[in-house]
Amino acid sequence: MCEDFIYWQLWPSYSGFPMFENDVFIEHDEFPYSKMLTLYRQEPFQVDASYSYPNQVPHPTRHIGSWVIKNVAPGPNKEARKVKVKVRINPNGIFSVCSANTFEAVETSPPDVSFLKILFMRFFDIKTQIQKAPEAMETDDTKGNQEKEENTNAPSNDVVLPAEEEQKLPSNSAPKIKTVTVDLPVEEHVPCIVANEPQLIQFEKEMQGKDRVEKEKADAKNAVEEYVYYMRDKLSDVFAEFISDEDAEKLRALLTKTEDWLYDEGEDVEKKVYDARMCELKKMGDPVQERHREYENRKNAFDEFDRAIIRARKAYDEYTKGSEKYAHLGSSDMEKVISAVEERKKWLDDQRNRQEMRKKTEPPIIFVYQIQDEQQKFESIILPILNKPKPSPPKAEPAKEPEKGSDGQKGENPASDHAPKTDANNVSELGMEVD
Repeated sequence: MCEDFIYWQLWPSYSGFPMFENDVFIEHDEFPYSKMLTLYRQEPFQVDASYSYPNQVPHPTRHIGSWVIKNVAPGPNKEARKVKVKVRINPNGIFSVCSANTFEAVETSPPDVSFLKILFMRFFDIKTQIQKAPEAMETDDTKGNQEKEENTNAPSNDVVLPAEEEQKLPSNSAPKIKTVTVDLPVEEHVPCIVANEPQLIQFEKEMQGKDRVEKEKADAKNAVEEYVYYMRDKLSDVFAEFISDEDAEKLRALLTKTEDWLYDEGEDVEKKVYDARMCELKKMGDPVQERHREYENRKNAFDEFDRAIIRARKAYDEYTKGSEKYAHLGSSDMEKVISAVEERKKWLDDQRNRQEMRKKTEPPIIFVYQIQDEQQKFESIILPILNKPKPSPPKAEPAKEPEKGSDGQKGENPASDHAPKTDANNVSELGMEVD
């Protein structure tokens, strides 16, 4: 449905309510968009939607659809209930009644506060006992035993709360009235062909399958055509060095033959026929592309491997010169490094020399992925050794405290324990001895 058309909402009359019409969505309204319509009804009712101006609708019928709102009942006093109907235009411009609901007043039972009152009374009892505890303490054991015996034999009575504490408790109030939303069922009646719907769905799937087959066939044909133009252009340019003159003439002839076939017998054939033609072309053209691609990337692969070997040899030379950076590495590990360096360097030079002697029109001796694999194997040997971290320096032990003597004082010169005391009394005693 187009947004330029006007929607008209029709409300049939029930139980004395007059029928009326109202514009819901007008011309040039934005969509997707929803509106909430408020009505007052006592019985189920029907909502009709139609176009306002049938002359602007490219269809002989102005009717859009009908929706029946069910389960509508009068209120407790036989009054009409408020009903809210949600209508919407979805992102595709289709009008619909999404939902309908009404409202009911429901009594809610008050909360039961008896249990809360019991807890409050217990708390008040404990609070009272704590406040009176200092006054009740006595040192007389006889009186204490007598009170204990009286308390044991005394019957337990309910705690009576003071009036001011009683007022703090919540009371059982009257039931509260709560308004709840009730969803109403909506029965939809829109123009629709239902009898042969499964057949139409099957027919749609078949058409989608045919469209898919046609698209795949067109893609296969375009791929063959593009390959013909691509190879014909490259054979006169960058691919010329990587194919012999004899093979180049054969490939050009095949390309011309394929092009003529595309605009004649191959104008409309099955996909598998185009795939067969493509395989025939690639059988001759792909080796040429491969030789050109390998030539373009091989030098960089050799150079990267060379740089990795040079870095490893430089690290070994620094180790032999006593560099602090590699002083923590063991001699056996560094022997593995230099052995791997010499072995891979010899292999790399040999492969490079053999490849340089190879013609560009012949398959390569070694491929780029093989060079990269060898470099990864080489680095997996040397990098764990060269990147081994230095051992952390030993932690300094804390200074030991002087040992304590047997008398609990800090350790002193053992001979001092036997030395004569030099306090005033000792001096006088020594003086007396001298006299």
